[in-house]
Amino acid sequence: MPEKEPQSQFEIYEMPEGRGQVVVSFTNGEHSIGVMTLNPGQELPVHTRPVDEQLVQLSGLTRLDYYEGDIVVEQVLLYPNETTVVSANRRHSHVNPSGEEPSLIMSRFDGDISEVVTNIRQNKKIG
Repeated sequence: MPEKEPQSQFEIYEMPEGRGQVVVSFTNGEHSIGVMTLNPGQELPVHTRPVDEQLVQLSGLTRLDYYEGDIVVEQVLLYPNETTVVSANRRHSHVNPSGEEPSLIMSRFDGDISEVVTNIRQNKKIG
């Protein structure tokens, strides 16, 4: 079976409402890696991903809010160099609790997130 050709160029997308920026650095339908900058005080809407989301906090802080229904049931604060995994289909949001410093977080997905990447490319929805 021939291997899928990865995209070789970084793709940079501005999030709506000044939330920040998403850089898709690699995606081939089986693996994807990207970096998100979340501006101070900003957050993503509650969302899920179809596969596990492996996160590495590169700089600043990110708070992950985990939901059951509309209720936050757990919060995890990530500091630089800390990692975590958000399980597939778990409702969550990313929040930058800092009023001064951007949050820079790397995401890795092993599995098909082509619909998510398509939505980012079409600027329909980041979260």
